[in-house]
Amino acid sequence: MRFFSLDVSEWLMENISSVSTSNPYKLAWNLLFSSCSWQIWKIHNDCVFANINHDPSIVLSRCLSWATNYANLYHLHCPNVAPHRLSSQLLQWQPPPSSWICLHTDGTVNAVSGLGTIGGVL
Repeated sequence: MRFFSLDVSEWLMENISSVSTSNPYKLAWNLLFSSCSWQIWKIHNDCVFANINHDPSIVLSRCLSWATNYANLYHLHCPNVAPHRLSSQLLQWQPPPSSWICLHTDGTVNAVSGLGTIGGVL
């Protein structure tokens, strides 16, 4: 199987580049994959650092919610760009020039209540 023969970089690129919609949710695979990867990372951190465990059905709901919202926003703001014409590439963070200030941000939305929060670090 191809899944087991790729190195991590190739595997990531293949998943974040695929716009296949052959899934029960009819969402582009790259959106589902990215959303699920992010949610898994966040619940892992909750478990490790805050001893919080999450119900898997809620995690799946969040993944679908994020992927659906992104798909809707993408089509709203980029109606003339077909998803298959987009390209993906892995990037590595580089520190800004010494005369710049870097702002790291993050945000979260409760899939049940719809409430959200954001934060940042300079």
